[in-house]
Amino acid sequence: MDISIKITIISLTLVATLALATVCFLRIKFYRRVNKIALYIFEEIKDIQKIEDAITFVSDYKIKLKALRKDVAKCQNLYKEEFMARSFLNFGHKKRLEDFSKELEIAKTAQDEFEMKNKNEYHHYLTILESIDMDFYNINKERIINALEKMNHDAAIEQQRKLEEQEQNRREMIENIQREREIKNKQIEEKEKKDSVSKSIQELENYLSILQANVREKLVLDFQILKFIEDTLDKIEDNRTFINTNDFNNIKRIQKKLNSIFERFKNDEFVKPNIEIIEKNLYIIIKSMK
Repeated sequence: MDISIKITIISLTLVATLALATVCFLRIKFYRRVNKIALYIFEEIKDIQKIEDAITFVSDYKIKLKALRKDVAKCQNLYKEEFMARSFLNFGHKKRLEDFSKELEIAKTAQDEFEMKNKNEYHHYLTILESIDMDFYNINKERIINALEKMNHDAAIEQQRKLEEQEQNRREMIENIQREREIKNKQIEEKEKKDSVSKSIQELENYLSILQANVREKLVLDFQILKFIEDTLDKIEDNRTFINTNDFNNIKRIQKKLNSIFERFKNDEFVKPNIEIIEKNLYIIIKSMK
């Protein structure tokens, strides 16, 4: 291939590449500008309708102010013309000059009051219009609206995500509180049962001295005492998992004392069932302690 053709092809390729890069750059710059205006609307003025309100207000403000200034200029001209027409032959000159002066003052006051009343709102709306570049906005309004709608959509999704996250956190917090309350209640219940069992063991151990004295003096087993021992052992058996380690020796000591007492009544058919029940309870309790 001829060298000149190669150079031409390379040059055209470079030009095409540069043109494409330029188009891409301008497109990126364009959409950045679109998104910048949409973001301003989204973050600052919230509602795109406020732009239309701003356009209407600024336009009406300028028209009204122009009319008021025109009235002031007209009154100034009338006053000036009358002022220049001073002559003793100009009958009614002084009266007309006073009237024109009053009209001029009224016109100036009307203009000042209008500007004072509306200047803050005017500057507010004017700032909005200057911030969005009205020419660019009017030409690309549809693209800006699309970008704004996407931002609102994304914001709504994010808001929903946050609400769901807050709700999840709230539920977890409630569950944690309930769990902690259940644990605390369980701990309280366990403590109460441990205290109750320990108290029953202590009462039973103390009561054995009454049983021993009764047996020594009367040589019989009192059925009421036996019933008390049965009932107390039933309570201890029902809550045997809550027996404190410190009470293990007390239980064994109770067993030893009862065995000693029951030894002489093993063949007594009247108390034998009671003894067997008590021994069975003790067996179950002590077995659970191992």
